[in-house]
Amino acid sequence: WEKHFSEAVNYYHRHGDLNVNARYETPSGVRLGAWLSQLRTCRRSGIRQSYLTADRIQQLDDIGMVWEVPDYLWERNYAEAMTYFRRYGHLDVPVKYASNGVKLGVWMRTLRGARSKGTLRDEQIRRLDEIHMLWTDSYSRAWEKGFAHAKEYFAERGNLNVPTAYTCGDGFALGTWIINQRNA
Repeated sequence: WEKHFSEAVNYYHRHGDLNVNARYETPSGVRLGAWLSQLRTCRRSGIRQSYLTADRIQQLDDIGMVWEVPDYLWERNYAEAMTYFRRYGHLDVPVKYASNGVKLGVWMRTLRGARSKGTLRDEQIRRLDEIHMLWTDSYSRAWEKGFAHAKEYFAERGNLNVPTAYTCGDGFALGTWIINQRNA
């Protein structure tokens, strides 16, 4: 216990958490990732209680033990989404955007898929809605925007004979969009 715990403390001081990859081995050869993974299993299942005592659990908690990795990662990513929303006022995150080690654009795309599959919890959806999560993908949003402009143009003029260079008041290139729809 002492050798592994000492390595866990060192890791925590270097990295600020105990979210250690299960294959991670310390420079001194301690398989820290496997040990922490085993501790998570022991705690969940209730086995080896003589080894993983309440005092040892508290020691691990004091240095930031991550007991539930998926929840930890979700919270870390959500915090990055909140930061992005506060900075830019929206969550239209480019798919390649990353910050603080979080591939936020990829995570947003993953969330959309998870919601459509029904694998997001109601609480997660509620929290994401609070920061104005965009549940449709960027292609669908772009198409909807173009369609809305086309409807408006049609309502005003009675046709969709939009000149190629026509741009809407908000800068949307409706003429180009119409051509692209005709060629699709």
